[in-house]
Amino acid sequence: MIALDVRFETTRFGEGYDQQEVDEFLDLCERALATRDGSVTARSVVHHRFTTTRFREAYDMNQVDVFLDEELTPRFAALERGEEPEPLPGGDPGRGPAGARADRPVAPRTTPPAQDRDPATGRLLGGDASGRRPGLLHRLLGRDR
Repeated sequence: MIALDVRFETTRFGEGYDQQEVDEFLDLCERALATRDGSVTARSVVHHRFTTTRFREAYDMNQVDVFLDEELTPRFAALERGEEPEPLPGGDPGRGPAGARADRPVAPRTTPPAQDRDPATGRLLGGDASGRRPGLLHRLLGRDR
């Protein structure tokens, strides 16, 4: 069985993805990879959206996006082509304490997240060329960070 063996950093006061939603989606992906039932596709991974939260513990959005883009999407694309997906890197399968994803940290994103691009043109919707979204002060003062 394919185990999604990953741990995301959490944030409490900044914006992050709802932990329960991310865990449920990753569980769905794990089952779909194991059963190959087609219930999740590469396209559905790319276009999946999570609720963002503030002022409560949430997963780091950048790390979740990197994992989806660089780890899960290629595996579902391989399944759709009829190929055997590569095994996910990491240690022992399973979950860490308190339902957290297990012990493999995710590297920071090197490309802008898919949701920051216009699906029709592929152009960035906001932020600068690095893919960063402007913060509140930047928007109010019109200055770089």
